[in-house]
Amino acid sequence: MARAAWIAIWMCWLCATALAAPRERLYVFPVAAKTDLLPETERGYADEILQEEMAALFWLEVWTPPTLADHLGAAAAKKVLACQTPACALPLLKRHGVTRAVVLRVERPRRRVFAIRAAILSATGRTLTQVEREERGGAGEVKYAMPGLIERLFAEEIAANSRFVTAVVETTDISAGAADDLLAEAGAMSAQGNPDEARKLYRRAAERDSALAAPWLRLAELSLADGAHKQALNEARQAVKRDDRDARIFVVLGQAFQGVGQTREAEKRYKQALKLDARNLESHLHLARLYAEAGKNDPARTHFERARELAPDSAELLVNLGLAYRALNRNDDALEALQAAIERDPKLAAAYPPLADIAEENKDFALASDSYAALTELLPDCAPCYYNHGRVLEQLDDGEAAAGAYRRTIELDETFQDAYYNLGVLLFRADERSEAKRWLSAYVEREDRPDQAAFVKEARRLLRAAAH
Repeated sequence: MARAAWIAIWMCWLCATALAAPRERLYVFPVAAKTDLLPETERGYADEILQEEMAALFWLEVWTPPTLADHLGAAAAKKVLACQTPACALPLLKRHGVTRAVVLRVERPRRRVFAIRAAILSATGRTLTQVEREERGGAGEVKYAMPGLIERLFAEEIAANSRFVTAVVETTDISAGAADDLLAEAGAMSAQGNPDEARKLYRRAAERDSALAAPWLRLAELSLADGAHKQALNEARQAVKRDDRDARIFVVLGQAFQGVGQTREAEKRYKQALKLDARNLESHLHLARLYAEAGKNDPARTHFERARELAPDSAELLVNLGLAYRALNRNDDALEALQAAIERDPKLAAAYPPLADIAEENKDFALASDSYAALTELLPDCAPCYYNHGRVLEQLDDGEAAAGAYRRTIELDETFQDAYYNLGVLLFRADERSEAKRWLSAYVEREDRPDQAAFVKEARRLLRAAAH
């Protein structure tokens, strides 16, 4: 019986924050400053901005204090975080493959002047690069220095990757005036998983400074996360009224329009974002998805290719590019993109079904079998994966392995009628008629789909033949 329809849609849409397979692990230490020099709230906000700025350097795998336990486990992370100095922490981090670290220190040499020093340290503690900056004003001014310091600190690397860098993280949410603290507190509430409290604080910030776009943008992002697209649309419109030069606002506005089914309006907003920032990766991805869903495969491919240029090491993007090529019947290009995706990330399940489909069309059943075998390892509870592997194994004349794949399909999903039929036919042809009768009878008993009448008829014929 023909291949089963896939239950899931295998297109994996890349988040802008998960861009590339890492080349080097780098740790970002918390901002070092005495509490009396930099209040705890401001230091927390400075930490947040520092981590966001570093995350924009996608060619690095950036580890930060909040994510350390995810990489090292709770016990090892606790030891690192307990260290009071880089000299203590660096040897522990080095054991886990961290090659460099970023340290940022804040001092106050005189009243209302802050000296900020940023450095890149080797895993052995040697200073590789260092930059300094003086920031005048209150403690709240420290955060304004952060983007410039990081750009100077990583100037050579940014230059080397300049055609792929969309921008160092925008600082829309940094604003002068009394709304700063409210924005910082709201961001903390959101990060802690308390969106309701974050909403209240963002609204207070909007009331405190009616000219700010940032509170409305953050509110729209929260609404999108909740699936409240109409509300997000209203909030994003408020943001764009206050700032029509921020590409991120137009991306969020486009998502809101798309969420309420206004795809033409969404398309306009994504294009507007690209006018403001031609390297805006999110816009290219959203447009590619929008066109792909509308069956406009050529423009979808164009935007996927542009996104690939911006994030050349992204396995997810390569999968989507492969799917776009596949829709255009450019199978050789699709095959190349999908295999490149697997080279970058062999555990990316979404790459294997389209690769197997193309391999089957090319009569390359060995490649198709390898693809389905890898998929069953990644998704051991996926009944269609085993079923399709069984079909391909039959093409390779490996009846025993195919029968095993069909049996596993039925173990995982006893309603998978196609597996009953294929297993029964396979066993009948192998002259194992007693067991063949079991599965063919089960198939005839379960099958009630009108379009499968021909297969039911054939199963009954085989059952009569097996009875003699």
